[in-house]
Amino acid sequence: MWRVALDGNARSGAAVGGRDAPRGRGAFRGTDSHRRIAHPRADLGIAHSRGWLRLLHYRQRGPRQAVSQVDGKRFFLAPGGARDPDAELAATLVAFAQPVTAGREDEHALCRFPARRRLLDDQLHFGSALPAPTCPALTRFETDLDPESVSVVYVANFLDNPASAFGHTFLRLKKRRPAGSTASSDELDHSVEYTAKTDTKNPFLYAFKGLTGLFPGVFRFHSFASKAHEYANAEARDLWEYDLNLNEPELELLTLHLWELSDTHLDYYYLTKNCSYHVLATIEAAAPRIDLVTHLNLFVLPRDTIKALFTVPGLVRKIDYRPSLRSQFLARRLSTSPPTAPVRAPVDKARSAPTARCA
Repeated sequence: MWRVALDGNARSGAAVGGRDAPRGRGAFRGTDSHRRIAHPRADLGIAHSRGWLRLLHYRQRGPRQAVSQVDGKRFFLAPGGARDPDAELAATLVAFAQPVTAGREDEHALCRFPARRRLLDDQLHFGSALPAPTCPALTRFETDLDPESVSVVYVANFLDNPASAFGHTFLRLKKRRPAGSTASSDELDHSVEYTAKTDTKNPFLYAFKGLTGLFPGVFRFHSFASKAHEYANAEARDLWEYDLNLNEPELELLTLHLWELSDTHLDYYYLTKNCSYHVLATIEAAAPRIDLVTHLNLFVLPRDTIKALFTVPGLVRKIDYRPSLRSQFLARRLSTSPPTAPVRAPVDKARSAPTARCA
C-alpha cells in the first residue's frame, strides 16, 4: 500500500514542516521513517473521500473544484492546499514523517492535526512508521473536554429585547464525570460556539462586514454553566438541548477536530456561513455518515439547524428543555409547573419570529 514518493505529489508538500523543513526531493532522505511513509496510491481515493473533504471543510465550487471554507492559512500544509485536496493530503503525509524537535512537540503536524492522523491511520495503518510526539497541549485539551456525548443547543428568540431578538445554536460537550467529582454537569461540561470576532461598534460597518464575510469567525470554548446563565438567566431565553446519537469514535474525532479548528478561522457570513451552518459542518466532519448541510437553505437560520437534525433518522436521541428565569416566573404566576417543550418547539417558535439569525 505504501511506496516512497519522490515525484510531484511529494514536492507539493515539501515545504510543510515549517521554515526549517526539508524541501523538494530531499524530503525523504533523512531517517528510515521517511522512507516508510509515502503517498498512498491515487486509486485509494483518500483525497476525494467524504471523510477527508469534510474534515478539511472542502465544498464543491463547480463540477471539478473543491474549495475549503477554512480561511486561516496555518490550517493548510500545502501552498495551494485550500483548493487542492490531493496536494494537502501529500503535504500532510510528508509533515507527519518529519522528525520531532525536543521541546517543540506541540508544533509538529501530528500534534497540530490529530484528526487528520486518526482519519488517515484508519485507512493506511501507519503502525510504527510515524514519529510519536507527546503533544502536551493536545493531551491537556483532550483531558479537559473528554466528552461522553454531545448536544446541539438552540437558544430561543427573545423579542422583548431587540439586542437578543436572534436565535443561536452551539454545541454542548458533556464531559465524563471524573471519579470523586462533586461538580454539577453544567460546571463540568463545555460549550463550543462559532462566533464572529468583531472589531467595530458602528452599526452600519458591523452590518456591512457581517454580510460580506469581513469578520473572522472563530470557535470559542466556555463552561456550559456560564453560557446557560448568560442565556437563560441574564437574557431570559429558553434553551432546548438535542442530544445526538454519535458513537465513541465519532466523539473522539469531534474532539480532535475541534482542537484543529481552535487554531484557525473561517470567515463569518451573517446570512449564510454563520453559527448554525458551521455547527452542522463540524458535526459532519466528525461523522461523515451524516448529511446535514445539504438540507440547509441559501440563507441559514438557527431553526434550520434543528430541522436538519431531524432529517437523519435516529440522530436525535433525547431532548431536554431548560426554561429561562422569565419562563419559570410566568409559569409560577399561572400556578403551573415549568412548561415542557414539544419535540420541535424551537422550529415552530422560529416560524413566527422575524428573520432570526445568530446572536
